[in-house]
Amino acid sequence: MTLSLNKPKLDNLASDIWKSAERLRGKFKSYEYQSVILPIIVIRRLECVLIDWRTTKSAEVLKNRPKLTEKELAKLVKELELNPKQCPFSNTTDWTLHSVYEEDHALLEENFRAYINGFSQNVDDIIEHFNYRATIGQMVKLNRLAPILNQYKELALGPDQLSGLEMGYIYEELLRRFSEQSGDEAGEHFTPREVVRLMVELLDIPIPDKHLSIYDPASGTGGMLSVAKEHPLERADTPEEKARVEKYVTVHGQELSPTNYAVCQADLLIKNDRQATVHLGNSLIPHDQHSKEPGDQWPEPKWRFNRMLSNPPFGVTWGGKDGYEKEARKLEKSRYQAGMPRVNDGALLFLETTLAKMAPPEEGGSRIAIIFNGSPLSNGDCGSGESEIRRWILENDWLDAIVMLPDQLFYNTGIFTYIWLLRNDKPVSHQGRVVFWQTDEHDQPAIITEPYEKAFTAANVKKEQEFHESNLSFRVRVKAKGKGKEKTVEFIVKAKDNAAKKFKEALADADETLSVEWTHRHYVQDDEYIPHGEEIAAFLKREIAKPIIRWDESPQLGYEILPNKYFYRYQPPPPAKELLAEFWRLEKEAEKMLEGLAR
Repeated sequence: MTLSLNKPKLDNLASDIWKSAERLRGKFKSYEYQSVILPIIVIRRLECVLIDWRTTKSAEVLKNRPKLTEKELAKLVKELELNPKQCPFSNTTDWTLHSVYEEDHALLEENFRAYINGFSQNVDDIIEHFNYRATIGQMVKLNRLAPILNQYKELALGPDQLSGLEMGYIYEELLRRFSEQSGDEAGEHFTPREVVRLMVELLDIPIPDKHLSIYDPASGTGGMLSVAKEHPLERADTPEEKARVEKYVTVHGQELSPTNYAVCQADLLIKNDRQATVHLGNSLIPHDQHSKEPGDQWPEPKWRFNRMLSNPPFGVTWGGKDGYEKEARKLEKSRYQAGMPRVNDGALLFLETTLAKMAPPEEGGSRIAIIFNGSPLSNGDCGSGESEIRRWILENDWLDAIVMLPDQLFYNTGIFTYIWLLRNDKPVSHQGRVVFWQTDEHDQPAIITEPYEKAFTAANVKKEQEFHESNLSFRVRVKAKGKGKEKTVEFIVKAKDNAAKKFKEALADADETLSVEWTHRHYVQDDEYIPHGEEIAAFLKREIAKPIIRWDESPQLGYEILPNKYFYRYQPPPPAKELLAEFWRLEKEAEKMLEGLAR
């Protein structure tokens, strides 16, 4: 059977939970709702799982030891619960949300804190990174703790009502809704689920018969890792295939933000995925156990991954006093040997990080799907870090395809985004080419194979151009000192003139001190991008309309990718008659509105 989710049912439950957040209106700002609701949902789910585990374990123990008293049974089950090999998480207390709420409300905060302090270390780590203890104080101050506990103390989130996969879906749906509401930074940590599913489909994750590892260097709230694991599970047609996915597919990640890390850990714990490991820290710098900021917890070559996917932040500064340039440059001769991008956009560092962790082709190879905006495609001149990184990737033939996504997909931004697909095990039919896809025109892929060469003017190269397309003229100003006076003479010298006579006349009464200035008002220094393989002189003569005084030849190879060159479709504007008619129509509408305001 195919593993599928009853999404209408799950969406309804997520909506009910979402509506309950209205109890916070007027007390908390809308972007603060998730700091209250998400942790309590995690606590309630874990509580339901523990209650179910205790009930099941008690029945097993009683079956083997029927003469145990109720007190003896409770003690033995608690001992088993506190054993990590028996239960993935535990609580040393006997509290539940229900019992905390039903006790004296004068002790509500004290009892609730005692309850959450009783959780095992893996749960406490989540609570700590949510900064939930501070949120409890805020709820008490605003008289919201009792209503929130009452709202969720009976919520049916047990494993008999919801599987781990279903609970994860609800949690991610809540996260999506909170992300939409959280303002300008929403897109920073949440990737639309349909985009993630497209990335996972493109990665072609199989139902494996051996270990298959998945990695995200900027895992955020864990959505990509979750979908990457769900994908083969949903395609599993038999219990045996499902068991293979559970056994062999492992997910690994790292996240810089403590709050996002807490959400990700909670999601994995809720799903009880023991094959998933996410660390807190900066995946772009080497790990130093003596540093306050954790570095890469999955260093190469120790760690290699078969599938990698990520949506790193766009345009984030990694240099300067607030960045981590000093630490990142420690990897300049290894991971970042191809080049390092400008310090105000570290997106390509994430790409280099994933490329460094590719499994060799003889070990199954690797595939990478990573989301970028337009900057990594073309930013940087020839010889710059960005161009050299693109050159390194293309000359190694790792780039397989670029998928151009529609705009308006990401929250609070209308920019176009692109999925880069890379692999080090290209089949013969894919070698030596890159496929471009525009997602709303699947039947029109564009193949681009040529790199680009930029010819630029180098200061230390002097080569006179041998041809002129028109007569050139120069304005010459000569200042000559003689007999105590300074004499300035200006005259025009044309390209074919013999200027010697004019210079002699100007300098007739001068001594040895003189200065000469010449200008040409048409001269503009410029760099020209020339397609690789073109003969430079022929290209300049054919393409450059302005007169050329001289050109200095010092070509340097560079790489850029310009999707609009292949996907742009010219849309002619409406005829002037139609535009004028529309203008007058709008003018009349404006007049009516003004008349209405005047009444």
